[in-house]
Amino acid sequence: MSTEERLARLEQKLAAQASRVETRGLVILDQDGKRRAIMSVGPDGRTFLLFADQNGQPGAMLSMSPDKGPNLDLYAQNGKSRASLGVDPDGSPRLKLYDRQGKSRSSLSVQPDGSTFLMLLDKNGIGHVTLHLRPDGKAGLGLSDGIGKGAALLEVSDGRPGLTIADQNGKQRVALAMSPDGSAGLVFADENEKPRAALGLDPGGSPTVDLSDQNETLRARLAVRADGTPGVVLSDPKGHCGVVLDVSPARSALTLGDQDGKPRAAFAVGADGSAALTIGDKHQRVRAGIGIGPDGNPDLRLSDREERAIFKAP
Repeated sequence: MSTEERLARLEQKLAAQASRVETRGLVILDQDGKRRAIMSVGPDGRTFLLFADQNGQPGAMLSMSPDKGPNLDLYAQNGKSRASLGVDPDGSPRLKLYDRQGKSRSSLSVQPDGSTFLMLLDKNGIGHVTLHLRPDGKAGLGLSDGIGKGAALLEVSDGRPGLTIADQNGKQRVALAMSPDGSAGLVFADENEKPRAALGLDPGGSPTVDLSDQNETLRARLAVRADGTPGVVLSDPKGHCGVVLDVSPARSALTLGDQDGKPRAAFAVGADGSAALTIGDKHQRVRAGIGIGPDGNPDLRLSDREERAIFKAP
């Protein structure tokens, strides 16, 4: 190798080394000698690039942490962080916004399953408002109280909007839902989350009111049929019908049942002015009846087990 070739190779090597700087830290100064940018690698393996303003206050920092992933922080003039954009180790991106004191007040994130969450927090870091959208299309808005417990949740799934309200213990106490067919329901629950009262509306617009006991047994129902006629049903602790009140254009009737829910007595008043009282045995056979016809004439009838008349008057 000639001397010229050796000199050329040495110049190439020096040029390559001059274009690369290897260091564990780098500080960039402005024309006044103030630090405006710092690049460094910490003992924990965290790499960061910090940009400062003319007063030396941090303005932005780009960092890479072995356990937290990449992150970009933006600072206010008082040195407090106001925004943070990063990617968690599981690949979930997140955006956080902070108040003037540097406390987190809102958070936007995308979970590994594709769910998107937006959370608004108070000055104590407790979430009060949550907006979410899940991969299956279920969207929801949640409101919570000052201790971070869910107080209300509004969700829409498959065209079915629903609202649930919880008490201070996080127990679901109120639920409102509507189906695509037009039916709707409002349910009130006790402190054990057992439904106790319900208001419903079927697709035809007919309303119902249901009342249940602590064992979730239906004890009372009020309904209005599509033709506008109302009805009331009262049941015993076993759910057997004890009282049935039915009102229609043709008549009004009251039926009483026994402990097995079998009708034993009925009183009815017709639109034509007639009235009748019937009493049956445990086999639902009519054994006695008394009535007044539309003409005002009374009628009395007693029957045997085969419902054959054994006494009749007049």
